[in-house]
Amino acid sequence: MRIKLLVIGLLLTAISLPVRASSVNYTINFTTSSGSPGPTSGSFTYDSSTGTFSNFVVAWDGYSFNLTSSANAPFDAHPSGCTGEASTGAFSFALLSQALTCPSAPEYFWFGQPRVGPTQVFVFEDEVSSSGYDQIGATLPENSTGTGSAEGNWTISAAANTPEPAGLLLLGSGLVGLMFVGLKRRFA
Repeated sequence: MRIKLLVIGLLLTAISLPVRASSVNYTINFTTSSGSPGPTSGSFTYDSSTGTFSNFVVAWDGYSFNLTSSANAPFDAHPSGCTGEASTGAFSFALLSQALTCPSAPEYFWFGQPRVGPTQVFVFEDEVSSSGYDQIGATLPENSTGTGSAEGNWTISAAANTPEPAGLLLLGSGLVGLMFVGLKRRFA
């Protein structure tokens, strides 16, 4: 009986680890190279097991741009020849981490413009040529007071990974099982 409980506890603990590791929180660090103002923050959650984003938000010029749906279905202006053409979240993650493989050296940059016709625009882009590029972007209604624009580079870094509730539950169950086995052994 003790062996069975020990095995069950270890299995529950082992199962909880992949659940915790699949989704990772990332922070985006911006370096403005021209224009003003630069973005004040950026972050997203990326699940490498499904290749999808959640909670992808950039704060810029007093606005919060939600780029989640755009990152999961990036825009390809022309076939760029990059590995894994712009159609998935995994491709967007490669763009953000600047790990694309393109036929010519791409230029990676973000740009934001408060006044582009009737919209606010914020875009991450990799430009393969003057006619080919891939991008992740979002637009918002026009800001009547904004007149500037800015662009620059970015880096992303993994934040501390927070365990998901299901992972914590499984981990806790495994630990309780191990503790129960220990108590039984002690009083047997």
